[in-house]
Amino acid sequence: MTTLNWMVVKSTVTRLVATAVLLLVGSVAVPAQQPGKIPRVGVLRPGNPPPGDFGHREAFEGGLRDRGWTPGTNILIEYRYAEGKPERLSELAAELVRLPVDVIVASAPMGRPGGATGDPHDPDRDVHTP
Repeated sequence: MTTLNWMVVKSTVTRLVATAVLLLVGSVAVPAQQPGKIPRVGVLRPGNPPPGDFGHREAFEGGLRDRGWTPGTNILIEYRYAEGKPERLSELAAELVRLPVDVIVASAPMGRPGGATGDPHDPDRDVHTP
């Protein structure tokens, strides 16, 4: 797969994740929100913060903007990066839960079969892998 094709695939997957977040925030969080409450989305990434993750972050926020959500204005996004250290993912996920956020969007490296342990039967398996 060429670099351009891979970028298109990553962008498409990121936009699909953004759409899933919008559906969840729109269908679950909005009815329970108090007037004026801005939804908070936690994003958990295995890699490095920008500039290393700039493409994913821009595609995710672009997908939100395409649907009327402006990060920092009518939706808040809390990013957490494991910086290539998978053992940090559980700690960072717990941090997002304590904030609290309305929804957590997480991704794992390609080809990873399971959650924190790599076991496909791991209860942490509810992470969607782009």
